[in-house]
Amino acid sequence: MTGMCKLCKNETDICRSHIIPEWGYEGSYDNKHRFAAYDVLNHRKGRIKQKGERERLLCGKCESTFSVWESYAKSVWEKNAGNWRKIDGGGLWGSGLDYRKLKLFLLSVLWRSDIATGDIGENVSLGPHSEKIRLMLLEGHPKEPQLYPCMMMRIMSGNALKENGLRWPIKGRWYGQIAYSVAFKGVGLLYVIGNQKLTEEQQRGCIDENGDVVMGTSQFSGWSGHMGNLKICWPSLSAIQRSLPSQSMSE
Repeated sequence: MTGMCKLCKNETDICRSHIIPEWGYEGSYDNKHRFAAYDVLNHRKGRIKQKGERERLLCGKCESTFSVWESYAKSVWEKNAGNWRKIDGGGLWGSGLDYRKLKLFLLSVLWRSDIATGDIGENVSLGPHSEKIRLMLLEGHPKEPQLYPCMMMRIMSGNALKENGLRWPIKGRWYGQIAYSVAFKGVGLLYVIGNQKLTEEQQRGCIDENGDVVMGTSQFSGWSGHMGNLKICWPSLSAIQRSLPSQSMSE
């Protein structure tokens, strides 16, 4: 199908692009590989589908660029990229990550949700930020960590990692800041859009230019409904320091 690529703006053949990568749905399909989308904000169940949400968004070249970032992010989600250590309380400390690839992937999920026309993007409205993020993605330049920071956290059910849940993006106020959140394959993402400075704990939850990130934890029960339900348990600085000696990490 010919149309205009949403990223590079060229008129060409347009691919059916995932909003959230297909690997993000792992654990959410039933035994017949069916998936029923659920919008927790509006308490509405969608149609049963065989594949994750896709729309005609990108040309082949831009789709290939996004695929590189998605492949890298999958290796981060599965702890095959970088070095990872457990932190007391269920958190993780990661180092040696590729700041550019990971942040561009994180931004691409938010941006694709904004330009999507289906249910998955219903609660996302970036306004002028959409074009700014598009240019960052087009140029392959994530800029500084403080611009559109994204905190990462492990989704827990009690003391166990909850890997088989997916929540569509929603918009809300998080401690007075405009923010978006989405969760898939055991990891929750919290994007801050405003200009308010993040706390020291929040800054550690965003990947920095050195490739370091601290994942806090958040209970699965807090990922239902509005943003005000979302609570993050950040590991203390002393707990992070105790994790620094080399140790193997097994899930």
